Amino acid sequence: TEGRKDGQGGFSTRTVRNIMLPLKQAFDYAYKYNRRLEKIDWSMLEYPKEKHTDHVKAMTYEQQARFRQAAYLNLNRKTAAYLITLYTGMRIGEICGLQMCDISLIQKTISVSRTVQRIYNKQNGKTKLISGTPKTKSSVRTIPFPEMLIPVIEKFYDDKHPNHYFITGNLKPCEPRTLRDHFSRFLKQNGFQKMKFHELRHTFATRAMELPDFDIKSLSAILGHDNPAFT
Repeated sequence: TEGRKDGQGGFSTRTVRNIMLPLKQAFDYAYKYNRRLEKIDWSMLEYPKEKHTDHVKAMTYEQQARFRQAAYLNLNRKTAAYLITLYTGMRIGEICGLQMCDISLIQKTISVSRTVQRIYNKQNGKTKLISGTPKTKSSVRTIPFPEMLIPVIEKFYDDKHPNHYFITGNLKPCEPRTLRDHFSRFLKQNGFQKMKFHELRHTFATRAMELPDFDIKSLSAILGHDNPAFT
């Protein structure tokens, strides 16, 4: 497709994927419920390759150790969420949507079944914070967490209120933007260089890939990716 202002021509891969997602859903719906179309094999679809991709950033071992120590020394619900993200690879919307009922201290697992995001309402021109199911089936998953997180989680875990959100401790979820702002302040106050919250997820994936016995397929499932190739 033509029309990009930078002179490169065509849309970016992300834009194409964002366009194709509702289109695929519409065609699949038409096939499943109306049978007006033949079933389409979407695996045949080839997305454009990005000419310039950002390097995936992750913390070094030393930076990770310093970050972990700083979080322990300033332990609260939000810094506990940073540690959970760092050692599970959860997305920011997923950690904001984490409720007490999703955590099993016995099995040492977290069930990812919802995500928190702010959406725009075209009808009234306002935004609304919602907690709903993830966009893809692969994002709904159960992931393990290391034993070192048990005392961190136990400090704020409340099994008497299963529907309370872990980060807030009540029935109202934390907004991802609020968590990002707190994360930026945490980094600055503890002498860390500026980084994105998503780099905690990148760091988890990087450490996992460095393990000789950790296969990409398992990592892909833990991260909630559609396929190992993307991982």
